[in-house]
Amino acid sequence: MQVMRNISIRAKLWLLVAGLLTLTVAITAALVHQLNASNERLADIYTNRVVPTQQLKLISDGYGIKLVEITNKVYNQQILAESGKEQLAEIKKNAQEAWQAYQANVATNTEDEKVLAQRVGTLIDAITPRIDDLLRLFEQQDHDSLGSFIEYRLFPSVSPLAANLQLLSTMQEELALSAYEEAQSALSRAMMLAAIAVAVLLVLALFGASLLIRIITRSLDSAVHVAETVAQGDLSSKIEVKSNDELGRLMQALKSMNGNLIGIVNRIRDSSESIATGATEISTGNNDLSQRTEEQASNLQPAWSNWPPPCATTQTTPSKLRPWHATRHKRQRKAARPWRR
Repeated sequence: MQVMRNISIRAKLWLLVAGLLTLTVAITAALVHQLNASNERLADIYTNRVVPTQQLKLISDGYGIKLVEITNKVYNQQILAESGKEQLAEIKKNAQEAWQAYQANVATNTEDEKVLAQRVGTLIDAITPRIDDLLRLFEQQDHDSLGSFIEYRLFPSVSPLAANLQLLSTMQEELALSAYEEAQSALSRAMMLAAIAVAVLLVLALFGASLLIRIITRSLDSAVHVAETVAQGDLSSKIEVKSNDELGRLMQALKSMNGNLIGIVNRIRDSSESIATGATEISTGNNDLSQRTEEQASNLQPAWSNWPPPCATTQTTPSKLRPWHATRHKRQRKAARPWRR
């Protein structure tokens, strides 16, 4: 928390945004990785299960259905032997290519599938000479020998091959279904983890935003409280600066302003006390001066009464002396109060 107080608000906002972006990128990367893994599983299912199933179906259709169908058509003279020979040669070629392509993937499959594939391979090797014999019979157009061949040599070779091909195809379908369910389960787990990660990201975002808002608003509330206290004339509040960010600098400025105002008020108070003291001293001096003047005037009154009557030329002397005494009294008062000049 102390480290956060020493970081500026701009840096705090950038840290929050950077953290959220980092988490978003990490979650997106994890989700993309899971999606790629799911795509790889689906591609593996297609390559190792769907394609081999199609290859086995081609072999089963060729040796189990079309071979018997074409042979019966030639035997029943529904098609020419030459046409049957061409179709049979095409079936044999396609079946052999499909079996070779299937065998290329057998090494990566299960042990049970390998055993069953070896059995099917043995049966295919056994039926290949029968197909060659059948092609020769088509060339010879020996109807009786063809019927005997079909009943005693072709069907006994085709029936076990078709049965084992059916077992192998069923096994491929089961393995494909199992792999598909596993891929779906992995994808569901990935989606669940993505949802949890997004929820965690939202919680962290709300927590970070609320923490940042609380830090900012708490400092702003403190600054507003200090400003309101100073505005009300109370300079005795204690201002504490707890951070070095923008709000901390604001609190420091308010603290300096409060201290300067206290200094100004103290200086004004000292000056007021000095002025009050001077005014009291001046008032006391004026009172003393007035008292002394009255005493001097009362002392002069008997002296004037004991003087002899003046002559005619000097009868106006006391009247002339009065302005002189008044002028002298004013000068003494001005000398005692120079600040009124």
